[in-house]
Amino acid sequence: MAQGCPWALFFLMEENTMSKTATGLIRHCKDKLGTPYVYGAKGEILTQAILDRLARENPGTYTSTYKAKAAKYIGQRCTDCSGLISWYTGRIRGSYNYHDTAVERVGIDHLDESMVGWALWKPGYIGVYIGDGWCIEAKGINYGTIKSRVSATPWQKALKLCDIDYTPVPVTYTQGFPAGHRWAAVVVSVYRRQLCG
Repeated sequence: MAQGCPWALFFLMEENTMSKTATGLIRHCKDKLGTPYVYGAKGEILTQAILDRLARENPGTYTSTYKAKAAKYIGQRCTDCSGLISWYTGRIRGSYNYHDTAVERVGIDHLDESMVGWALWKPGYIGVYIGDGWCIEAKGINYGTIKSRVSATPWQKALKLCDIDYTPVPVTYTQGFPAGHRWAAVVVSVYRRQLCG
């Protein structure tokens, strides 16, 4: 505990592990680095039946060359750009739907470190900002899911996604509590002029 003023008061609350958070999205994206890209995939294991369905649904993308490349990934979990996010949230959306349902949209020139975990968007394409000028994106069938510089893609907007909880993450504290419980400590500073008057 802090001594003297300003005082620090500690409130304990059980952590909500059901929420889809920005931190969780970033962790998910990092865990999926190297995942093959197949247009229309949302994290499922690619089968011949799924590949055939995706080809019927997207004939403009699924040329014979594209189908041959995608077939190499049968038996593996695959994703496309929006699928990388949908895989985490459990809500299937395309890049335009992510744009249209965003809580907030800002021009890419306003991207800053307060937007870690926001989506990066350009028409028909989406990625996730992980901070320090880097993003993770399911880039295409020739690349898969990669970490890249934000500046390497002509992103137009940063999107605060409606399916993600962007509440600042409190410090997790487990020492001294019963095993199996996760607790979060929220620190509130109270200044001298308020309590030490």
